[in-house]
Amino acid sequence: MSSTTTEKSKEQKFHEYILNLPQDKVDTIKGKPLEVLKVIDDYGEHFMDIGRQKGELITKEIREKKPKVMIELGGYLGYSAVLFANELIQDPEAKYYSFEVNPEFAKIATDVIRLAGLSKKIEIIVGKAAYTLVDFKERLNKNASFKALDFIFIDHWKDLYVPDLRELESLNFIAPGTVITADNILSPGAPEYAKYLRLSPEEKKLYNENNPNPNGDEFLGRWNILYDTKTVKVEYPNGRVDAVEITKCTDYLSDLTPIFNQCVDIVQSETNVKKPSHPKEQPLYLIKDTFNKECVEFYQILTNLSQFINEIKAEYLVVSDNAANSTSKDKVDEEFNTRVQQCFKKLAALEAYETKRQQMVQATLSKRWFFQDDSEQDIYFETEAGHRHQVLRFLMESLVNLSKTYEKMQRKRIQREKQLNSLNFQNINDELEKDLDNSKIFTSLDQIQRDIEMEEETPHFEMSDEQIQELESENKELLNLKTTQLNQVDIIQQSILDIVNTQNELSFKLQEQGDQINNLMDTHSQVELEVREGNRTLNKATRKNKRGANYLVTICIVLGCLLVIIDFLKFI
Repeated sequence: MSSTTTEKSKEQKFHEYILNLPQDKVDTIKGKPLEVLKVIDDYGEHFMDIGRQKGELITKEIREKKPKVMIELGGYLGYSAVLFANELIQDPEAKYYSFEVNPEFAKIATDVIRLAGLSKKIEIIVGKAAYTLVDFKERLNKNASFKALDFIFIDHWKDLYVPDLRELESLNFIAPGTVITADNILSPGAPEYAKYLRLSPEEKKLYNENNPNPNGDEFLGRWNILYDTKTVKVEYPNGRVDAVEITKCTDYLSDLTPIFNQCVDIVQSETNVKKPSHPKEQPLYLIKDTFNKECVEFYQILTNLSQFINEIKAEYLVVSDNAANSTSKDKVDEEFNTRVQQCFKKLAALEAYETKRQQMVQATLSKRWFFQDDSEQDIYFETEAGHRHQVLRFLMESLVNLSKTYEKMQRKRIQREKQLNSLNFQNINDELEKDLDNSKIFTSLDQIQRDIEMEEETPHFEMSDEQIQELESENKELLNLKTTQLNQVDIIQQSILDIVNTQNELSFKLQEQGDQINNLMDTHSQVELEVREGNRTLNKATRKNKRGANYLVTICIVLGCLLVIIDFLKFI
């Protein structure tokens, strides 16, 4: 037979402690809120309550505000309710409402509040604040004098601080003058709450639109509420640091959009402002081509090429002895250069088209009669020409910079491959091994072992002086041969280093020439720009002179006609 026992929580043990206090102790503290709080403080357990040190900061605000209606979200065991409601005793109309989601904690708080003699001052509302606040609002609205809450204290789950505050805003519980306090800002911490209070109206509006409220979609909050908030830190003797957030609603930011729209309607009706003309009524000289669209597509191609360079750069610059890897990189170079050449041709075609278009425009303008002076049309064509010229110049500079970037990366890869090849003497070693094998200088270990065994089996004979001299001469020949081969290796190595240095110098020269060519291209672009600007100024002056000449010719013709008429009148 077995029995199971459930260990009581510290809150349950405290409840039993309060209910079983000696009668003389009960008589001493009953009806005295501060004495009841002292009993809780002296109890041997630590509870999640506000405590005297942080509580004093809030009671100071309560004394200054003198609230009529005060609520707290998170009543727990009733400590904060007793502490703060004690400040409302002097005002018989003041009421304190404590919201607690846990029925067991609410029952303990009820007994603590009864012991403190504040049952008529404090009302405990059991249930989740997200649901009970709506019913609570309907209750308060029955009182005609109620406008908004005077004081709010928040001390429950930290991730519910912002959702519940947004619900309070949506239910119009908060108005200018409302004081909002919150506990445990630093420990365990409520950074999202502190950040929300400091958002500007524009930032809060964006936050409410992009962050749905878990309490309900209808409780998104009010972006136009202005807060003045501060974080007050408290340091305990054991070194722990916490803080209380004290916030005051200062004002509403009015939404003037409807009034502004009304003003606009009034002004339009009084001034008879014309509506924008229909596209069919636009001037006939407006340019309607695909130039801008093609430039946007061209820039998108450049963006893709730039992104391609960034993606392959790390792998592209890694060099190895693998010939296949080098071949694939050469193919990438070829394809990229082909794309760049296509881009240059495309850009050249756009420039040729724009040059031809401007020539046609100038030819059309030069055929106008002197009395057809349309300054608006001239300004439009000049502005459009300048805009397109700057677009083409920007695309050209972007393409040149892109090409330079890839060329620089390509030169860096080639330089690394050359450095790797200069340090790789595999081919030389192969030749040396071949020569040494031919000269029979080196012998395999197996051959040496066989020679030793044969030598042991063969009887030893003493060598004569002639044989010794022959061996010495052979050794000298072999030594000379090896010395000659080593000298050849040194010569080959020096030749390779000279070749590498020559290649590096050639690369630097090519790079300098490339930079000079790029400078010439930049100078050519600048000169071309100045020539175009000069031609534009010259054409403008030519048109003005032509108009002036036309004016003079017209005046002369008119004067001649007048003289003829005068002479005719004299004869009559």
